[in-house]
Amino acid sequence: MTTQELRDKICHLEDTIRLLTNVAHRIEKENELLKKSPSIKAQVKIEQLENENIKLKQELEMCKNIAGKTLTERYDTLQSGVSKIVAENNRLRKSLTFEKQKNDEAQKEIVALTLRFEKL
Repeated sequence: MTTQELRDKICHLEDTIRLLTNVAHRIEKENELLKKSPSIKAQVKIEQLENENIKLKQELEMCKNIAGKTLTERYDTLQSGVSKIVAENNRLRKSLTFEKQKNDEAQKEIVALTLRFEKL
């Protein structure tokens, strides 16, 4: 290669570099404009809202779990109380049946004694 060819090649490369630099600057400006455009801002806002939504869903789930545990504890306590009341009710029913039988027997004995007394 001759010196002239090298100079031409260098000149051509410098022109190419200049053109590519201009393209790079133009692309940077376009990127800045795009960043400032409403659609990008809207996208950022949407992402923020989505993140907030995720956090709120997690918080809601945690509250549900806490409330669920509280409700479960209440339910268990109520069930225990109901079981005790049912057991007491059954015990009283048996006691009442026994007392009725004793009363019936006593009534029969009174009638029998009254009849015997009248015979005397």
